[in-house]
This record gives sequence, structure tokens and C-alpha cells, in this order.
Amino acid sequence: MLRGHNERISAIAFSPDGKKLVVGSLGHNARVWNIGGSGVPLELTGRESAISAVAFTPDGRRLATGTSDNLVRLWNVEGNEAPVVLSGHRDWVSSVAFSPGGQAIASGSLDKTVRIWVISGDAQLEALWNATSDCMPAVRRQELLAESLRDARQRYAACRQEVARRRGWPEP
Repeated sequence: MLRGHNERISAIAFSPDGKKLVVGSLGHNARVWNIGGSGVPLELTGRESAISAVAFTPDGRRLATGTSDNLVRLWNVEGNEAPVVLSGHRDWVSSVAFSPGGQAIASGSLDKTVRIWVISGDAQLEALWNATSDCMPAVRRQELLAESLRDARQRYAACRQEVARRRGWPEP
């Protein structure tokens, strides 16, 4: 028996190799457990909302969570990086699933929409960059920070390079 959640369990998924189990709860908590019960579960942090859906990528290296704050988050299963946040739904994300090859995530919401997020190769990087809020695009930097277009572009490019380095993504 796996214990440790203080709120109702709302979502569960096995990793493809069957060695891990991700458990989401309504108490803003998602944990990745080793099925053998050894070790402390990895707690995924960085969200302030109930976890309503969970799914592993086919290779088991990442997982997606759907949450009550209308977001999908893509996590590294090792827990050593911040999640990529995908936004676009207007209500609670109630389900997430990966395509068989892991090139896309489908998310369903109480807003009565299904979104397909392409996450393979160049499309993956573009989708991740479009969805992440880590770097403010040059146009927004101009508007909000009153930077020149040249400075805004340079700072945006430098930010993207740093985020890519930290997350292990290919450089943009």
C-alpha cells in the first residue's frame, strides 16, 4: 500500500515499464512512486491546483498532468527541472493522453474542448517555447519594459539559450 496523500486521489497511471506509478490528488499533490515501495516518492511541485489527470510518455521519461487551473504541465520524471506549462483551456483539464509514439499530447477540458499539443522534433521545441512563460518575447519586452527592439531581441535570445541549457533542450 502506498500512503502519503492527505486528500482524495483523483488520477493514477503506471509508467510504460510498470516500475513507477504517478498518483495525483485533489490536494495539489502529485507523487511518482517506485512500485516496489523502495525509496521516498518524488513529489512534483510548482502547482497550486488540484491534479485531475496524469499520463506517462511512451518512453516513461516524462509525464503530463492536467489541473484545475486549466493547465497541462509536462514534467521530467526525475524531477530535476521545472515543468513546461501548456495553456489554452478555459476550464479544468480533466484528461491527458500521449500519442503512441509520444509526439503529441491530447488534453480534454470541462470547457468542452480537446487540444492536441505537438511535441516532437522541431515542432516540440516550437510548441514548448510557445507554451512556456520563462522568456518574455521581444515584442512584450518592448511594450512592458520599454526596451529597444534590438535589446529586447538580444535579451529574449539569451533567455531562450539559458532555458534550453538548463532543461537540456537543443539550443534554439
